[in-house]
Order: sequence, then structure tokens, then C-alpha cells
Amino acid sequence: MEFDLPGFWVKVADDSDYAFAMECVEESAWNTLEEGQRTPGMREKVIAQARDQAVRIMDGDMPNDLYVLMTDGDERAGILWMGVMKHSWTGADMGWILDIFVAERFRGQGLGGALMRLAERWTIERGLTSLGLAVGAANMAAVHLYERIGMRVETLQMRKDL
Repeated sequence: MEFDLPGFWVKVADDSDYAFAMECVEESAWNTLEEGQRTPGMREKVIAQARDQAVRIMDGDMPNDLYVLMTDGDERAGILWMGVMKHSWTGADMGWILDIFVAERFRGQGLGGALMRLAERWTIERGLTSLGLAVGAANMAAVHLYERIGMRVETLQMRKDL
């Protein structure tokens, strides 16, 4: 797929990208937790859950495409993992960002926004009319990015520790 920032390009992931993609998925999952939730031993639980979910999706739970963000020097810089999901209330198919991740050393260069534009194109190319994702409330940088590009809150999931 075409990528709109110089110095970077995107490719469809292959077997050589699997370990990197799983590291991104794991880090994304860990970053969804609030600081108080990051207790000793919790990281292993979060990573195991993220891996299990990723393997189920890769094994066919839903149609999906995994892309790797590369530098012109062929260094992996992030991922965009897209799928098709049914809307919770209408049942209509919609594009769904399963994961979007930019490695820390590449952040602040507009790559997240560029990956979001790529997600929008992916969705439109499949004839879908909406795009969704889930984001942890503690990940304010991501929340602000999504709001800047026109996404809005549709559902809030809430929890109380007892």
C-alpha cells in the first residue's frame, strides 16, 4: 500500500515480521493499562492475553491484514493491523483497527496520523463506510490523535476495582 510520508513505506507482513508484530501487539496491550494497574506480574498476564487474542485473529477469527511500517533503510518502525468487524448495534460490517503501533524512537514524526490515513483507505477500498478501534483511556496521546482526525467516542467501557 502507498504510504504518504517520505522516508517510510508499508508492506504486507510476512513470516519474518511475526516476532516484531507480536512485540508491537504486546506493547500496545501493556500501554492500555493505567499506571495503577501495572503491578508486578501483570505484564506477563497482559502479554499472554494479547498473544492469545492475536493468534485467534490470525488463525481466522475475522478477515484481517497486517502491515509493517518500514524505514527506507528497511528497519521496522511499527504496524497497522486491520480487520472487518460487525458494528455492535447495527451488525453492519466496518473497518476495525486491531492494532496500530509506532515504535517509541519513531514517534513524533506524524507516523500515527499517516497510519490512520492508511486505515481509512483500507476501509474505503473494501466498500466499508465506517472505521472503528478501541483505545485504553490511559493512552491519551492516541486518544488525542484519534480525536484530531475526526473519530468520536461511541461506547465507554467502565470498571470499578473492588
